[in-house]
Amino acid sequence: MTSVKYSFNFLAGCYLDEQIVFNNYHLTLHLYVNTYSDMDQEIGFARLDTFVAEFVDNSIFIDESIDILPNQFDTIPIITLSDPGPTDHVVLITLLTKLNAILNEKIIIYEGELSSTRGQGVKYIYALDNTDEELISSDSKKWWNDDSLKLNNNDDIYDFSKYHNWKDLDLLWEDEQAPEEDKEDKPPNNATIIEFNKT
Repeated sequence: MTSVKYSFNFLAGCYLDEQIVFNNYHLTLHLYVNTYSDMDQEIGFARLDTFVAEFVDNSIFIDESIDILPNQFDTIPIITLSDPGPTDHVVLITLLTKLNAILNEKIIIYEGELSSTRGQGVKYIYALDNTDEELISSDSKKWWNDDSLKLNNNDDIYDFSKYHNWKDLDLLWEDEQAPEEDKEDKPPNNATIIEFNKT
């Protein structure tokens, strides 16, 4: 089995002591492909790229225990984390779990590494066969355990993203996509078909 290293750089803010502190992160994933479908392989890597670029980059990490959010968060993606909040260790475990969830075992991440500018050269390494119940919950209702585009479990946080599911991003798995002939032949849901009699 061939192992692959896949890396990302992203910028995110951390809400600490009622202040937003921005941080540059470097995330490396160790993974292997778990499907024979070339399409699903492409979709899997595209999901990783898209989730980090569209949802994680330029977001704010915040402790999920904070109930009242400042007004300046109204137009910024909010990613909630388990206590103790946005430490590099918690960010790593949470992102690894979420990224694995959105891959639906088509591609499997088994280890990750995270370092950041504010981390002063410390690199955190975490293998997903570990269990750390104190830091991250295995509750299936938590956003990091489902394969959606959710970033938090707080219904009061406004979701301003123009993308609400993988279909919006044209990133459904091969077996979820309608056959091409169905896409071409099927009329829109609001279409009215009128038949005319030739005279």
